[in-house]
Amino acid sequence: MNKIIEEKLYKETVLKSKFCAYIFHCDNIFMQNEIIKTLKREHSCASHICFASVYKNEQHSNDDGEPSGTAGAMILTALNECEIVNSLCVVVRYFGGVKLGASRLGRVYKNCAKMCLIGNLKPAVKTTLCFGVCDYTTFDLIQNYLQKNNISFENVKFNDKVEFEVFVSNNEKENIEKVTPLNFKDIEKIR
Repeated sequence: MNKIIEEKLYKETVLKSKFCAYIFHCDNIFMQNEIIKTLKREHSCASHICFASVYKNEQHSNDDGEPSGTAGAMILTALNECEIVNSLCVVVRYFGGVKLGASRLGRVYKNCAKMCLIGNLKPAVKTTLCFGVCDYTTFDLIQNYLQKNNISFENVKFNDKVEFEVFVSNNEKENIEKVTPLNFKDIEKIR
């Protein structure tokens, strides 16, 4: 599996129709909907805003008024051929007055998506959402280790004990458990 290195924009003009393809990191449908809403505001005069997304075990696509299977499905095909995860590809079309035909239209949407991915992929590391519970002294040690190794933690709650969540690979999890007194017990596979 692969994920994108960075968000990217690719533009192409085919028979006077302008296509703007975007690739975004996307973990969930809420994030997807927010990105699409923003693009619809930015491209309010566009004829079609088509997309495909892949995250967790879900895949979504939308033709936005283009002939069925020519836009969203072709974008999704490009994402799947590149074995991409946690990504959203949106292709905006400004109709130029010349119909491309279903076959050519599908190829253009797929090509636009692929052009956003070429040279923009890296292997995805399988991560796990780990829940940690520890005392305040231990949390200082863990926090220093996580920050030093650029591992983000979130949803920190300070009660009798410190509770927090962290996304880590299996190797990172083992390293944290080796160098700190923390032992992750409740683990839920997320991605």
